[in-house]
Amino acid sequence: MTTISTDYLFTGVGDPLKDAFVSFDEQGTILNYGFCQPDIIINKYYPGAICPGFINAHIHTELSHIRYSKIAESGSGMASFINSVAGVRFKTSIEDRRKEIENIISYLFKQGVTGMGDICNEAVSFSLKHDIPIKWHHFIECFGTNPDTAEETAKKAEQIYLTSKNLRFQSSITPHATYSMSSALFKYLNDNLIKKNDMLSFHFMESPEEIELLTTRSGRLTDLFKEWGIQTDYLPESIKSPLDLIMESLPMENRLLFVHNTFIDKISLITILEKFSDPWFCLCPVSNLSITGYLPPVDLLRSNTDKIVIGTDSTASNNYLSMIEEIRVIQKFYPVIPFHELVTWATRNGALFFGWDKLGKIAIGGTPGLVWIEGFIQPDIPLSKNAITNRIV
Repeated sequence: MTTISTDYLFTGVGDPLKDAFVSFDEQGTILNYGFCQPDIIINKYYPGAICPGFINAHIHTELSHIRYSKIAESGSGMASFINSVAGVRFKTSIEDRRKEIENIISYLFKQGVTGMGDICNEAVSFSLKHDIPIKWHHFIECFGTNPDTAEETAKKAEQIYLTSKNLRFQSSITPHATYSMSSALFKYLNDNLIKKNDMLSFHFMESPEEIELLTTRSGRLTDLFKEWGIQTDYLPESIKSPLDLIMESLPMENRLLFVHNTFIDKISLITILEKFSDPWFCLCPVSNLSITGYLPPVDLLRSNTDKIVIGTDSTASNNYLSMIEEIRVIQKFYPVIPFHELVTWATRNGALFFGWDKLGKIAIGGTPGLVWIEGFIQPDIPLSKNAITNRIV
């Protein structure tokens, strides 16, 4: 047994414990925790704070070979970002891509990530994930605007899904976004490949260009699609907003993760909460600032739901790829949110969404991983740029 102590112990649930300890065995199983007492033998003291391992709810490890600083100007918009990624995505060799994916997974593990929801459009990352103790959920993502190839597109996704399942990864097939799916593809997925207990992930209201495309069939994203030979007639006349599309196309009984939500409005949010049985909302603030220059309305989300999780997106849109940096950005723009609540979003909530009972919180019998927040001062003082995270267990 090893026992460590810290100034603030964030358990993933509620306020932190001040001057606290946590004990664990060689497998990282939590044996005990609480306030320090004179009779407790401490093996090591970690100044600052300790929290459970992070759950990165939204990442694209397949894009690890792409660096945002090299493909787009900050805040240049979604159309520019999509065009840039499409132009370079497959220009790197498989060997080099695999090496970058492996490096990113190792980097995230060392900073304290113990679980991830990884968006997968291919199987390139699968064989790299069994040798590092991170829990994975693979969202096998499906997109395509041509109704004539809907079945072919879906069956390709199904083959990737079966490969993932055969390798014993938690997996589900999921639609991509409001602007990238034909009605025929949505219908095929809903009728044939999406089961009622599947967890889904959906990029939602990430940019003004997405909203403009769906409301007026115009704007920079529309222009980009036309350059690619994609006409907007893949969108039914009945679709006049992102909300219209999800109400018509997404299954309402599934546990569904709406990702980004940068420009979500109150009407859309309230409708989602009323109509969908288990909606969750993922924040990726660093990515949002990089692509559009805006953050989601976190205060609106927080005042209406507690089902909020945090992700990093990918190196294609995020120069940091750090869960503590995501927390730091939210804290900077929304200082009223208590730090322990942000930790809950980044740990326990993610574990709840994915159904990982032993992760996300410090509890006896759990194996959440333990993370040292080095440079943490106290809960009511904002994180400095010098605050970093390192894995303890």
